[in-house]
Amino acid sequence: MAWCCPRSAKKNKITVTDDEVSRAVIERARQMPGREKEVWDYYRNNPNALAQLRAPIYEDKVVDFILELATVTEKKVFRARISTRTMRRRRVRA
Repeated sequence: MAWCCPRSAKKNKITVTDDEVSRAVIERARQMPGREKEVWDYYRNNPNALAQLRAPIYEDKVVDFILELATVTEKKVFRARISTRTMRRRRVRA
């Protein structure tokens, strides 16, 4: 994932908005009832922690974009053929 995200995101102008990050912070705060303000302050004062929330949102958006472009085709493959190919590969590596 790390190798494809920056290129795909930059090329296709995929970004994570401040609103999306705020929603992620709110979601984390809700997981800690009674400590919402503490959680909010933690993320507001720690850019690295905020980046950790931003990263999965960013990756999900890139993956969703790639999946929208993907074309899935079905191909019938027989078990014997797969087993034969696997055995050949194992012999070559050994």
